[in-house]
Amino acid sequence: MPLSTDDATRLFAVVASMQTVPLGNLYHWLRLWAQDYLNYPLFTAMMYVTARHFQNDVLPFVVAGVTYAAIMYTVQRFGAVMHLQPTITLLTTIASLLWISFLELVSSMRFTMACSLALLIVVQIYLVPKSRHFWLAQLWLLVPVLIHPGALIIVVPTLLTTFMRPGKVWVKGIWAAALIGLLGYFVIFQAHYSYIAMLVTRFTSYQTGAFSYVTSPQRLLHLGEGLIIMLAGALQLMCLGRRDALTTPTMRTLRTLLLTYLGFIIVSLLVVNIAIRYMTVLPIIGLLGVAVMTADHVRTSQTVKWLNVVLLCGVCGAGLIYNISFLHMTFTTIHWLFPLAGYGPF
Repeated sequence: MPLSTDDATRLFAVVASMQTVPLGNLYHWLRLWAQDYLNYPLFTAMMYVTARHFQNDVLPFVVAGVTYAAIMYTVQRFGAVMHLQPTITLLTTIASLLWISFLELVSSMRFTMACSLALLIVVQIYLVPKSRHFWLAQLWLLVPVLIHPGALIIVVPTLLTTFMRPGKVWVKGIWAAALIGLLGYFVIFQAHYSYIAMLVTRFTSYQTGAFSYVTSPQRLLHLGEGLIIMLAGALQLMCLGRRDALTTPTMRTLRTLLLTYLGFIIVSLLVVNIAIRYMTVLPIIGLLGVAVMTADHVRTSQTVKWLNVVLLCGVCGAGLIYNISFLHMTFTTIHWLFPLAGYGPF
């Protein structure tokens, strides 16, 4: 049951209005009554399916399920590739799940889910054994962007990292020309695209808007803890020698991504609204960096490895405190576990 200030309140209102809209008229209805939702086509599709088949409450239920599943798969996949001990993988998974505020996830929905899916795709493409379809696989990065444009902050650095990798020059040239051409096209004709105008509006609002949660000591502590996690992972990866595990492409890529995201967070501290928002998910990359330093194949002291284990345990404890707001949430009656008669087909 969201508060009037939560995004979920507005989303539920749109879902309720969609219940009587036929699929053939959906686009025209959105253009007339909810044009902003055309900028989130995948999430809007989820809203429409919810409107036609379920009660409103199924939307945050599915969002939470997809988000937590994405995080669990990301960490488990990374642990398998890097041959982490099962205990470390489990500890990192719990820490990553608890890092995300459940209250924020089910009240805002779009941003956290998009960024979690972006992290999953980044890990799957960049931190696991590569296939011959590496360049084509990057098209998956469009999925989180079509859920929420905030995922661009995760997607863009990974695309830049791509061009730093060894590979065929002509393939890089084609991708660079395509990206530059697309960017130039949008810049020249931005007046014709509500998506570009929406990005500018969002960025401006985060620069000038006053959000109450920014002043919360709990959120500021969360921000500080996230910086510690990312710094711990980045510094350890930077200290590895050339003859250590850093010589593997996966470790080098992890270091590059972590340093890139850390640099973004440090710069965004100038606009605390943006820094706190992206702290929702970016430290999970830092947790992966901390976890990998406990692996047997990484040559570092046992003291450092145990300190990393203590840090992971500390994140788990802090995450429990951070999610204590779960106890104060009010839930509606659950009767939507399966499509029910009365909600009807398309």
